[in-house]
Amino acid sequence: MAKKSKIVNYQRNDNNLAVCYYRFSSDSQNEISIEKQQNRCNRYAKKHGYTVIAEYEDRAKTGLEFERSGFIQTMETIDEFRPCALIVYKLDRLGRSLVDLAITEREIDKMGCFLETVREAYVDPNDPEAPRTRGQQFGEAESYSRVLSVNIKDGNEEAASNCWFLGHKIFGYDGKARHPYT
Repeated sequence: MAKKSKIVNYQRNDNNLAVCYYRFSSDSQNEISIEKQQNRCNRYAKKHGYTVIAEYEDRAKTGLEFERSGFIQTMETIDEFRPCALIVYKLDRLGRSLVDLAITEREIDKMGCFLETVREAYVDPNDPEAPRTRGQQFGEAESYSRVLSVNIKDGNEEAASNCWFLGHKIFGYDGKARHPYT
């Protein structure tokens, strides 16, 4: 028989401490992506009266994989110091797997640390609409990743069938975007 799940009322830690986490997905993105996230998250923290005690990042790491060193350090810091907020630029910076995001947010909430984003509306985990709102947000993050993957694969197949340069030099060949290798 399945165990009944009960609705939990989460209590936010009684402090003004925050941890920030930043991530970008691919080496083709430039380093400013982390700097932009960091600047925006720190402005958000200041505006909301938070003291940022730690910042972690993962560079060129997919959001579909949760075994990222910066993410792991973020979770360890939340567990050890019990800040009241985890600040990310957008939910998809935390991850792109609907299930993993839901599990992660529940773990964070249980530790009294509420997830806040710079670019998306705040969702109180105790709000009765929170599961629907977060479910939609988490689903959108995963869906976007899947659609992007298909589009990139299709584009690469088209480019390969036309021998177009894909930005990677091959020994003995040169090229420029949207032109065949030479």
